[in-house]
Amino acid sequence: METYSVEDYKGYEIKIYRDEMGIDPREEFDYHIGTMVCFHPRYKLGDNHSYSPEGFTTELAIEVCPGIEDLLDYWNDGSGWGKFQSEEKSDAMIKKAVDAVVNKHYFLLPLYLYDHSGITISTSPFPCPWDSGMIGAIFATWEDLRKALGEDCTMEQALNALKAEVKQYDDYITGNVFGYVIEEDLLEESCWGYYGDPEKSGLLEDAKSMIDEAIKIDTERKEKMNVFMRTCWAH
Repeated sequence: METYSVEDYKGYEIKIYRDEMGIDPREEFDYHIGTMVCFHPRYKLGDNHSYSPEGFTTELAIEVCPGIEDLLDYWNDGSGWGKFQSEEKSDAMIKKAVDAVVNKHYFLLPLYLYDHSGITISTSPFPCPWDSGMIGAIFATWEDLRKALGEDCTMEQALNALKAEVKQYDDYITGNVFGYVIEEDLLEESCWGYYGDPEKSGLLEDAKSMIDEAIKIDTERKEKMNVFMRTCWAH
């Protein structure tokens, strides 16, 4: 296994490796606020779901407002359509009704995929229009966001929370997952499953904390031994 980097700390070497067994955070972790829905013909991405690409936002609206189905029927093939006798106008009314419900109840971000010698995902479009495009969305109800982030949850907090989930998933699909190994006389320790930059993911902080604890324990052991030796010689 090739070493990604080595960090020296208080005479210890923290060896950092890519975690080749990194797990899918959308499948294994249950602390997500958002639901990541992707539609792609070749890749299975994001969360398991039963949404359809054609009716995605309509299905979201119906989940939080079941009564909207009657309104959609009215504009789709009922008296509403008969009033306009125009598919374009009735579709516009349906879209307006669905968008109103979705915008009221959900915070939603689009998802874009760049596919070229590997894949990467983002909430912002990629510069290359030929190898990238929108593939879905990540969303959460405002009710769930307030439960997770507090009753005073702001738009910025919601944005940061969902973008962080997408960033973690992108780290997974791009192989940006790491672990550390410490192999010294006083400490043999390893830990894996850190997503993203080792300096920002908590990896180095945790590794250094392990070293500090090992040094503390060894110092206390030596002090106890010194006290014991002095006490023995005193008698």
